[in-house]
Amino acid sequence: MKKVLLFALVLSLAMGTAIARQKGGPDKPPRGGNDPIERLTEQLGLNLAQVVKITAIFEDTQILRDEEKEAFQTILCEIRADSHMEILAVLTTDQQVLFDELQQKREETRKAFADSHPEHQFGGRHGMLDCEN
Repeated sequence: MKKVLLFALVLSLAMGTAIARQKGGPDKPPRGGNDPIERLTEQLGLNLAQVVKITAIFEDTQILRDEEKEAFQTILCEIRADSHMEILAVLTTDQQVLFDELQQKREETRKAFADSHPEHQFGGRHGMLDCEN
Protein backbone atom coordinates (compact mmCIF):
# COMPACT_ATOMS: atom_id res chain seq x y z
CA MET A 1 0.00 0.00 0.00
CA LYS A 2 2.80 2.41 0.89
CA LYS A 3 4.52 1.69 -2.42
CA VAL A 4 1.35 2.55 -4.34
CA LEU A 5 0.97 5.85 -2.47
CA LEU A 6 4.63 6.69 -2.98
CA PHE A 7 4.38 5.87 -6.68
CA ALA A 8 1.24 8.04 -7.02
CA LEU A 9 2.99 10.93 -5.27
CA VAL A 10 6.09 10.68 -7.47
CA LEU A 11 3.94 10.37 -10.59
CA SER A 12 1.87 13.45 -9.70
CA LEU A 13 5.00 15.51 -8.98
CA ALA A 14 6.54 14.43 -12.27
CA MET A 15 3.38 15.30 -14.18
CA GLY A 16 3.17 18.71 -12.49
CA THR A 17 6.78 19.44 -13.38
CA ALA A 18 6.24 18.36 -16.99
CA ILE A 19 3.15 20.56 -17.32
CA ALA A 20 4.96 23.54 -15.80
CA ARG A 21 7.85 23.09 -18.23
CA GLN A 22 5.49 22.77 -21.18
CA LYS A 23 3.71 25.97 -20.16
CA GLY A 24 6.98 27.79 -19.62
CA GLY A 25 6.62 28.22 -15.85
CA PRO A 26 4.55 30.76 -13.89
CA ASP A 27 6.17 33.90 -15.30
CA LYS A 28 6.82 32.78 -18.85
CA PRO A 29 4.40 32.59 -21.75
CA PRO A 30 3.45 29.12 -22.98
CA ARG A 31 5.66 27.67 -25.67
CA GLY A 32 4.62 28.75 -29.13
CA GLY A 33 4.68 32.45 -28.30
CA ASN A 34 2.34 34.66 -26.37
CA ASP A 35 0.19 35.55 -29.39
CA PRO A 36 -2.71 33.10 -29.57
CA ILE A 37 -3.34 33.82 -33.26
CA GLU A 38 0.27 33.04 -34.08
CA ARG A 39 0.14 29.91 -31.99
CA LEU A 40 -3.14 28.72 -33.54
CA THR A 41 -1.89 29.50 -37.04
CA GLU A 42 1.19 27.39 -36.42
CA GLN A 43 -0.59 24.53 -34.66
CA LEU A 44 -3.70 24.35 -36.86
CA GLY A 45 -2.36 25.63 -40.16
CA LEU A 46 -4.88 28.48 -40.38
CA ASN A 47 -5.31 30.27 -43.70
CA LEU A 48 -5.60 34.07 -44.01
CA ALA A 49 -9.42 34.09 -43.98
CA GLN A 50 -9.44 32.01 -40.79
CA VAL A 51 -6.87 34.27 -39.16
CA VAL A 52 -9.02 37.34 -39.94
CA LYS A 53 -12.19 35.74 -38.55
CA ILE A 54 -10.51 34.38 -35.41
CA THR A 55 -8.80 37.72 -34.78
CA ALA A 56 -12.21 39.42 -34.90
CA ILE A 57 -13.59 36.85 -32.45
CA PHE A 58 -10.72 37.51 -30.03
CA GLU A 59 -11.22 41.29 -30.32
CA ASP A 60 -14.99 41.00 -29.68
CA THR A 61 -14.33 38.70 -26.74
CA GLN A 62 -11.84 41.17 -25.25
CA ILE A 63 -14.40 43.98 -25.48
CA LEU A 64 -16.97 41.82 -23.66
CA ARG A 65 -14.42 40.83 -21.02
CA ASP A 66 -13.51 44.48 -20.41
CA GLU A 67 -17.19 45.42 -20.03
CA GLU A 68 -17.77 42.54 -17.62
CA LYS A 69 -14.70 43.51 -15.57
CA GLU A 70 -16.06 47.04 -15.14
CA ALA A 71 -19.49 45.76 -14.09
CA PHE A 72 -17.91 43.26 -11.71
CA GLN A 73 -15.70 45.94 -10.19
CA THR A 74 -18.74 48.16 -9.59
CA ILE A 75 -20.59 45.34 -7.84
CA LEU A 76 -17.60 44.47 -5.64
CA CYS A 77 -17.12 48.11 -4.67
CA GLU A 78 -20.80 48.34 -3.68
CA ILE A 79 -20.44 45.19 -1.57
CA ARG A 80 -17.33 46.64 0.07
CA ALA A 81 -19.13 49.91 0.87
CA ASP A 82 -22.13 48.06 2.32
CA SER A 83 -19.87 45.88 4.47
CA HIS A 84 -18.01 48.96 5.69
CA MET A 85 -21.28 50.60 6.77
CA GLU A 86 -22.48 47.42 8.50
CA ILE A 87 -19.20 47.14 10.42
CA LEU A 88 -19.39 50.79 11.48
CA ALA A 89 -22.91 50.21 12.82
CA VAL A 90 -21.58 47.52 15.19
CA LEU A 91 -18.65 49.59 16.52
CA THR A 92 -18.55 52.23 19.24
CA THR A 93 -17.71 55.81 18.27
CA ASP A 94 -14.07 55.40 19.34
CA GLN A 95 -13.81 52.11 17.46
CA GLN A 96 -15.34 53.72 14.36
CA VAL A 97 -12.64 56.39 14.36
CA LEU A 98 -9.90 53.78 14.75
CA PHE A 99 -11.51 51.56 12.09
CA ASP A 100 -11.59 54.45 9.61
CA GLU A 101 -7.94 55.24 10.36
CA LEU A 102 -6.98 51.61 9.78
CA GLN A 103 -8.94 51.58 6.51
CA GLN A 104 -7.19 54.78 5.40
CA LYS A 105 -3.75 53.29 6.13
CA ARG A 106 -4.74 50.13 4.26
CA GLU A 107 -5.84 52.19 1.26
CA GLU A 108 -2.60 54.20 1.26
CA THR A 109 -0.57 50.97 1.36
CA ARG A 110 -2.67 49.49 -1.45
CA LYS A 111 -2.25 52.59 -3.63
CA ALA A 112 1.51 52.67 -3.03
CA PHE A 113 1.72 49.01 -4.02
CA ALA A 114 -0.44 49.59 -7.11
CA ASP A 115 1.75 52.52 -8.17
CA SER A 116 4.90 50.43 -7.91
CA HIS A 117 3.29 47.29 -9.43
CA PRO A 118 1.00 48.37 -12.31
CA GLU A 119 0.47 44.73 -13.37
CA HIS A 120 -1.59 44.28 -10.17
CA GLN A 121 -4.04 47.08 -10.88
CA PHE A 122 -7.59 46.19 -11.83
CA GLY A 123 -7.62 44.95 -15.38
CA GLY A 124 -4.03 43.80 -15.04
CA ARG A 125 -2.92 40.26 -14.54
CA HIS A 126 -3.99 40.03 -10.91
CA GLY A 127 -6.62 42.76 -10.76
CA MET A 128 -6.78 44.90 -7.61
CA LEU A 129 -9.99 46.83 -7.02
CA ASP A 130 -9.94 50.61 -7.12
CA CYS A 131 -12.94 51.69 -5.05
CA GLU A 132 -13.38 55.26 -3.92
CA ASN A 133 -14.36 54.46 -0.28
